[in-house]
Amino acid sequence: MTAAGGGETEATLWGYLAAGALMVPVLFARWRSIFSMPHAAMFGVIVLAVCLALYSESLTRGQVARVLLLFYLTPIWSMIFAHFLLGEPITFIRIVAIALGLSGAAAMLGLDSGVPLPRDGAEWMGLFSGILWGLAATLFNLSQRRVPDGTSETEQMALLLVLLPATIFLATLIPGDASVAVAFSAPDSSAAYWAIAFAVFWVIPVIWLTLYGASRIDPARVGIFLLLDVAIGAATASLLAGEPFGLPEAVGAVLIVSAAFLEAWSYREERGSS
Repeated sequence: MTAAGGGETEATLWGYLAAGALMVPVLFARWRSIFSMPHAAMFGVIVLAVCLALYSESLTRGQVARVLLLFYLTPIWSMIFAHFLLGEPITFIRIVAIALGLSGAAAMLGLDSGVPLPRDGAEWMGLFSGILWGLAATLFNLSQRRVPDGTSETEQMALLLVLLPATIFLATLIPGDASVAVAFSAPDSSAAYWAIAFAVFWVIPVIWLTLYGASRIDPARVGIFLLLDVAIGAATASLLAGEPFGLPEAVGAVLIVSAAFLEAWSYREERGSS
């Protein structure tokens, strides 16, 4: 999409505009249930829209490795929100899993000095988007617990994807230095085809699966599983783009996968004991 015209911000917006357009018929077909969904789910959709917009903009403006690690502090915020809003216990195994996952992410992203502190607007957006993700996941989980049949992931996704292009555009208006000049224009036919493919094969399925998981799994557990994104991203970047994958990346990947397995094992133990 970028090669067909426009910068990274435009390409992202085109993809989400295509996904939003595909969701308009769903919005009209289910508007009664969408606008009567539980307040927690409705607020969660709005929070997630702001989260994704800030995350997208922070990656465009900032140093990707630092922004990613600041965003992926989200298991910590998820654990805190889940403890106070859902009554979830803060267990020793959970703390160990989060420490393993964040250590792996720091190793893979080349941040030998540990967790960075935000230095500029882009990094603050990355940190804040991670906090918002933890809150959104907790709200979806809270809604599912209180009103199991209150709303479906399809309805939540339709509302989210219709709201998302506007929130992404508004995020580009936040003052600060942007690495890409924003001058939106309509994509040419080649870019439009890629935008539709991006919407159909990535945006819609990923958003639906994310909402489904966030509604049913402990928010902190979701955050730990999301750290797999760092390991898988590094592996695919090595395979597809020829980026280096050396000892730090390998150690980081092992730590992240270990965190995910530890969390999955603890979940199995919890299910078995209950």
